[in-house]
Amino acid sequence: MAESTSSRSSWAAERAAMGPPMPYREGALSYEPTVFCRCRLKSLRRISWSDGNPGRRFFRCRRCRTPSDYGFFSWIDDEYPQFLKDLLLDLRNAVWSLKDIEWMQQAVSKEIEALKENNHQLEVEDLCKAEELKAI
Repeated sequence: MAESTSSRSSWAAERAAMGPPMPYREGALSYEPTVFCRCRLKSLRRISWSDGNPGRRFFRCRRCRTPSDYGFFSWIDDEYPQFLKDLLLDLRNAVWSLKDIEWMQQAVSKEIEALKENNHQLEVEDLCKAEELKAI
């Protein structure tokens, strides 16, 4: 089944906002041996969560996505067999589904609290009006 470009891009935007299933980046001092970029800074070690390379680690210039990006990129891991890719994608999607559920539960909890507060205000108003009617 073919998807439109807009629905794919909105799905990707939702997933990007949700974040990776596990941290995708380690600090510059969190690994050894040191791998340097052409800019002479220690490169970042990241984890890809793309459909094509789920869970695959790579080095990247720490200035990536900036005007001074040197374009350094190097895979750490060999490409995974399709079975492992499928497994990692299933796990990634399961984590994202759980994050979706958690987000929805938080949204529903906030809505319930707002409704409770609104209900309380209406009850107070009703009591005041009932007192006014008794006084008449």
